[in-house]
Amino acid sequence: MINFKTLAQEVKDDIVRWRHDFHADPELSFHEVNTSRKIAEALRKIGYTNVRVGIPHCPETGVVADLNPGKPGRCIVLRADMDALPIQEETSLPYTSQNHGVAHACGHDSHMAMLLGAAKILFPLRSQINGNIRFIFQPGEEYLLSDMCPSLSDACSKPGARILVEEDDVMDGVDAVFGIHVWGTLPSGVIHYVPGPFMTTNLIVNMEVTGVGGHGAMPHTCIDPVVAACQIISAWQTIISREIDPQEAAVLTVGSINVDSKTYNVIPERVSVIAGARTYDETVREYIKQRMQEIAEGVAKGMRVKISFTASSGVPPVRNDEVFTMQAVQSITEAIGAEHVACTKPVAASEDFSWYQKIVPGALMFLGVGNEEKHTNFAQHHPQFNSDDEALPNGTASLAAVAYGFINQSVDIG
Repeated sequence: MINFKTLAQEVKDDIVRWRHDFHADPELSFHEVNTSRKIAEALRKIGYTNVRVGIPHCPETGVVADLNPGKPGRCIVLRADMDALPIQEETSLPYTSQNHGVAHACGHDSHMAMLLGAAKILFPLRSQINGNIRFIFQPGEEYLLSDMCPSLSDACSKPGARILVEEDDVMDGVDAVFGIHVWGTLPSGVIHYVPGPFMTTNLIVNMEVTGVGGHGAMPHTCIDPVVAACQIISAWQTIISREIDPQEAAVLTVGSINVDSKTYNVIPERVSVIAGARTYDETVREYIKQRMQEIAEGVAKGMRVKISFTASSGVPPVRNDEVFTMQAVQSITEAIGAEHVACTKPVAASEDFSWYQKIVPGALMFLGVGNEEKHTNFAQHHPQFNSDDEALPNGTASLAAVAYGFINQSVDIG
């Protein structure tokens, strides 16, 4: 029996070095050029010869490599995302971000390092693996937050996973997909899993309300878009509280309200609103989108304002295949011990890993990296977010064990 935990500990120094290097040089969605170069070099140094850099529309970012290209048998994808966030890091780490306004505040540096670790410990075992393992280092998971990068190509205005699934052949011949996401508010070193619905689908709404501006002392000569926008926003909340089945989890948040006036005695001409909604069901998401527009148009008509309403559906919900998930849990438990494995609850965040699950069964799990003494217990997207390096070998061992177990076992996952 292969001891994946020991193998992962043997490459721990490499995992930590890779992570610190990625952390210090973060790159935004679809601009992960240096990151891709480093990953490709690391894979080739390990011994991989079929390393491919680039995805459709973005020829210098994203990396794919196969352990046993063309070998008969099952094929599983192990996936890590690569991009950083448009956030100014607020740590004093020796490997703090050197790129102003960009930070690995969601843990993607850890994901890449753990997957490189798995690639390294699996390479000497390739003759014992009765199939292929495909390693995908995916750009553009945080694509919605990359609007702050004006050079982003219109062609890359959808998540990296969707581009790979719809426009690339990377999923050809694949039977399953697996990934691990670090999580700052969960205990360090513990893998957390959820069979079935795990993460939400999301909706992004942009609305502009246009009225007639004027002096604040003479509202009767104006059509106030601020009051109209407030009425719309208040009415939107009744969609969740009065129209959605209470057993269907859903949340609607208005994250931004801006007016083209900066003083107290001016009724502005326009108000812009950005809102989002999340749910575990795509049908519910589409209903919320429809009702948000209907309410906005109805209020606008009654209050004599004009609106511009656009809504885009983000990613599908992450739904972990129950059979595959429990098979993976068994492999992980054997690899790192039952004390490092726990069933958890679904979360309302979203992840483009779900696009792979549209094609094949799979599972995304969390690895806790929270350690209060080491100040690694901040939530994702916090400017002080960091990972506990001691947890990462458990992630590497889990990735390798799940892939090895899936290929060398014959459990039918549909």
